[in-house]
Amino acid sequence: MFKSCQAAVAAVAILLGGILNPGTASADCTPSFRQVATGGFGNRYNLYAWSMQVFNDKLFVGTMNQKTGGEIWAYDGNQWQKVLQQNMRRTGNTGFRSMIIFRGFLYTGGTNDTRGAELWRTADGVRWRKIVSGGFGDKNNESVRGIAIFQDKLYIGLQNASGSGAQLFRSADGVTFEPVNMDGFGDTTNISMHSMAVLKGQLYIGTKNKDTLLQVWRTSDGDNYEQVVGPNAAVASGFGIPDNILTQSMYVYNNVLYLGTGNSKPNGDASRGFSLMRTTNGTQWQPITLNGAGDIDNRFAWRFIAYQGYLWMGIGNFNIENGEGGQAWRSPTGAQGSWEVMVGPNGTYAPTGFGNWMNWGIRTFAEYHDKLYVGTAQCWQDSCDADVTGTEIWEWSGETCPAAEVADRRLRLR
Repeated sequence: MFKSCQAAVAAVAILLGGILNPGTASADCTPSFRQVATGGFGNRYNLYAWSMQVFNDKLFVGTMNQKTGGEIWAYDGNQWQKVLQQNMRRTGNTGFRSMIIFRGFLYTGGTNDTRGAELWRTADGVRWRKIVSGGFGDKNNESVRGIAIFQDKLYIGLQNASGSGAQLFRSADGVTFEPVNMDGFGDTTNISMHSMAVLKGQLYIGTKNKDTLLQVWRTSDGDNYEQVVGPNAAVASGFGIPDNILTQSMYVYNNVLYLGTGNSKPNGDASRGFSLMRTTNGTQWQPITLNGAGDIDNRFAWRFIAYQGYLWMGIGNFNIENGEGGQAWRSPTGAQGSWEVMVGPNGTYAPTGFGNWMNWGIRTFAEYHDKLYVGTAQCWQDSCDADVTGTEIWEWSGETCPAAEVADRRLRLR
């Protein structure tokens, strides 16, 4: 049974050490979020801002669209321009999930569960070329998930739920790719190389596991991989937490690796809420927040970004029928008890889902022209078709208060 929104607020306050804004500070010290894109860029079935990257002095956003096909939009600070679209009926592409810059090109990886994932790139943001099609040789490689640059090579993690397990490819030139791992690190229940990050000269890869719990692997040379979270590691699969099935996101902040999980039952129901873990060495992990910070409907720690001396985290909460939804938190240190709810229940700057009940997640972040950009995700279930309004992009210009006032306000919040 879903809990009430009021109960969720109270629980979050307890788990975050009471760091919730009791009211609104003076207007000149709390700049509001400004909406810069609404209605899914004119197509309300652009439900997710699935990826976001700054390139060639523009902000690029890739969407998820299961009805008419994925799109990519570019923003110059004044207006948006559609630069790529894939017709769903003709191509099967539902969207562009990942973006990264490598050797002067912007790369984006897509999702296609009929013909296999594709990889595209552009040198100017306008003319796009398909580099890889057909799921890197296996049409069951349905989606590009984790993506990273390690030792001057581009690594691509793929999702494959067909029974053969997740796959990992890499390229030195961004055009020719070689397989690195083809069977989920020897465990075919690892169906996705779900997220990646580089910490202290090692590449970390977190998995999604369809039968048991998430695993984390690492390598110092790209060829030999060591399990640091999993059944053969000192740290148990899923950090020993039931239904921690996927490594939703990984991010390095102040030389510390942060890992946010996705937590749900095999049938998709909410279970225990996401976990937020961190490590300085990959073998010892410190829990920062468990059980969705007291709200089990906080399923996903979806994305991280460092902005103006804070670590930001976007959260997915699918319990929109009961007044919950997408949230964004930030912390100067990442430590337990140091997090402030920026967007969410009693948020410092905006209500849950920016006031749109269909916004069930904060999916992407980017810093562009010194401002923070936030992309939302909306309900993709067929039952929501009549109500969805399309993904939104919000801009936040950062703190404008004098430093002493900012410090005093945060002290009062504690």
